[in-house]
Amino acid sequence: MLPNIAKQGEELGELTPPEGDEDTVAEIVDGLDEGVEDAEADPEQLVEGKNPLAGASSKARAYGLKVCGSESS
Repeated sequence: MLPNIAKQGEELGELTPPEGDEDTVAEIVDGLDEGVEDAEADPEQLVEGKNPLAGASSKARAYGLKVCGSESS
């Protein structure tokens, strides 16, 4: 799962965001990168119900991405 999320973050980072949204998109991509790194460094937290990707998912949903971080994604 984590390599897939990391790849999605890479691909999102390669897109050109709409003018004026560069910082917001960069925050989402950075949050994904940090969340994946955090989960890889301490995978036990996933078993404990913690979500190191929650911040990035929240920002992505606030930006308008409807399924980012949802259980159906």
